[in-house]
Amino acid sequence: MKPINQPLVSIIIPAHNVSRYLKTCVESVSSGYYKNIEIILVENGSEDTTGIVCDQLATADERICVFHMKGVGVSRARNYGIDKSHGDYICFIDADDFVSIDYIQCLVSLILRKNVNIAVATNILTFYKFGDSLDKSYNSKIVETVGTSEDALEKILLYKMTVVSCFSKIFKKSFLEQNRIYFNDSLFIGEGFNFNVLAFSNAEKIAFSNKPIYFYRVSNPNSAMTKVEMDKIRNGLLALKYLDKTLIVRSDRIDKALKYAEWHTNFDFLMQMLSSNEIRNNMNLFNDLVRKTKNGRQVSKSLEIGLKERMKAYCASINPILAGNLINHLRKRKTVE
Repeated sequence: MKPINQPLVSIIIPAHNVSRYLKTCVESVSSGYYKNIEIILVENGSEDTTGIVCDQLATADERICVFHMKGVGVSRARNYGIDKSHGDYICFIDADDFVSIDYIQCLVSLILRKNVNIAVATNILTFYKFGDSLDKSYNSKIVETVGTSEDALEKILLYKMTVVSCFSKIFKKSFLEQNRIYFNDSLFIGEGFNFNVLAFSNAEKIAFSNKPIYFYRVSNPNSAMTKVEMDKIRNGLLALKYLDKTLIVRSDRIDKALKYAEWHTNFDFLMQMLSSNEIRNNMNLFNDLVRKTKNGRQVSKSLEIGLKERMKAYCASINPILAGNLINHLRKRKTVE
């Protein structure tokens, strides 16, 4: 029975080799306060028992539907979920993460009260494995704001949101359809960033809340963001090129923020290479990343970023390799000697 006055929300979860995590993820949504949902699991050519887990979950809850695909990639999987969805609103969750019991409730409340097409929860909590002591250091007062398209684009390009991917957000489906907003099929790194930039560029207003309601796993060895592979770095650099083309709203303010986002991405990929054994086989790319990282001080000048980010840009400008190795060490990454 449909709850009175609750719009239907479609939660799209692409699932690839996540049999260890999927049940926890899905049950965190299905057991939430907000009941009028459909959970769309797009199983994407998994080599483990993910497909079986998907079918078992769907059997146990009629709000869950499963689509099995053959290794089409995360962008096509999400796009397929959008096309198959019936909801008034759409959310995305990564299958190795989980959400708070009020995740959907908070996002729906925010987007309805502020009368916007996009609402964003700007802060997330990180964890290594379920049952860990979660990072609950965030105890600030909950603040809600509404910003323009330019405000939102600057926030995401300057990494003022703790997550630049498509999760921890809610989108009005009709808005996505009217503006033909989909994921770029050629991307599997940075695809969420590009999707958000395209959506923000088309939205007149976006609502923000700093309430942390999304729990992000940082230790899944199969995650695209965990493994260091050169094809992922090259795809991420391709995503940067698309990002420039995706931006509809252009101003001096946005152009400066875009240059910072480009620097930030290049430095992050440099750090990934430093924590791998791929440098010798990819010296041209490595040297190019070093060269581009050296302009950190210049691109961060006059930007409203935190002291930590400003110091990182300054140190990387002086010695990118030393700065990258130091940050990797602090992050407990295995750095190549």
